[in-house]
Amino acid sequence: MDKDRFSVTPDLLRVLRRGKIATGLLDALETLVGQEFEREEDFLRALYRLNPPPQSDAEAAHILRTADGRFQEALALLTVAYRQQTLGHLEEAIRLYRRSIALFPTAEGHTFLGWTYSFQNRYDEAVAECQKAIEVDPDFGNPYNDIGSYLIVMGRPREAIPWLERATQAKRYDPRHYPWANLGRAHEMLAEVDQALVCYLKADEIEPGYPPAREAIERLSPPPERMN
Repeated sequence: MDKDRFSVTPDLLRVLRRGKIATGLLDALETLVGQEFEREEDFLRALYRLNPPPQSDAEAAHILRTADGRFQEALALLTVAYRQQTLGHLEEAIRLYRRSIALFPTAEGHTFLGWTYSFQNRYDEAVAECQKAIEVDPDFGNPYNDIGSYLIVMGRPREAIPWLERATQAKRYDPRHYPWANLGRAHEMLAEVDQALVCYLKADEIEPGYPPAREAIERLSPPPERMN
């Protein structure tokens, strides 16, 4: 597919299903799979002819963005970059993340680039990438948590707390036990044991048996609670 064109693909539908697009509209979008539209207005015209059509201009804009060939190519580059990162090829991963961002900036691209920088102890750059991710998508929770975790590693737990609190409230964030556990770490570093324990308990409630939370609960709980 020409990266300047718009199309609905199975990968795009999988991305949209993770969001808040109504099931009826998702089913209607399947009728467009295999078609390509050279112009934005052509795609939007086809979009609004669906039954049901988008419920708002914002919903239509979100679908348009994900149907952009540049966006889809950027996502493909993220997959390759992540594979290189997991193999320990950090410089190659950084190069590919940057290519993805240059093609189509995404919150995921900036966040994962920052994560790779953190593996090289480049925490200031990692924080900066997460801040860019938030500018792209303020609802994406990962960069808030990551900024908090980097600040903890940098020995700045008090600064980490507001970022982690925002991560717990982010609209688009699934592993919500991570920021709660990190909040526990931050409070524990500040000798705020009661607050730390509350956060660890919340992390364990969300993800029962999460090892860092369970170990911290055992470590910080008074003896009577350890017996229950």
